[in-house]
Amino acid sequence: YTEVKELSKGDYVGFPINQQSRIPTTTIGDTEIKLDNPDEWYFIGCYLGNGHLIVDKNKTRIIINNHIKNKTKIYQRTKKMENPDNYLRWAYFLKNNFSKSIDNKIIPEWVQEAPREFLSQLIEGYIDSQQYLEETPVILPNIARDMQRICAKCNKLFTITYTYTQ
Repeated sequence: YTEVKELSKGDYVGFPINQQSRIPTTTIGDTEIKLDNPDEWYFIGCYLGNGHLIVDKNKTRIIINNHIKNKTKIYQRTKKMENPDNYLRWAYFLKNNFSKSIDNKIIPEWVQEAPREFLSQLIEGYIDSQQYLEETPVILPNIARDMQRICAKCNKLFTITYTYTQ
């Protein structure tokens, strides 16, 4: 290994690809569920790409950007998540695992251990949620890093261009 202080322009940095292939189980409210539905992974990808939660004392809402919400593919694949029985459980799950706001989302490490076929759906949801935006999407550094790792595990190319602005 090379110390960070010894890196120079033109050096390449690599990271190991997670070889685990476990279907995650998680607790939503007081119910343990197995995340083995491709549409759930697609929904998580949409949420990571362009969603947030509004939580106040009167209501809880899962928001996927209105510009993409009406797109048929996304709606068809995510409409069952809006079932009232599932809605609060999903909001709780998203808040506790991925964050509720747009600015500080994370991808927990257990996601990296999911099977490739589910991670591919997460990638598809993420991309679909970005491509209907009216402006250039901004990706958070921690999401960019973790999406790179997910894409590498799925043998997909993911390129990030960093633009410094003041």
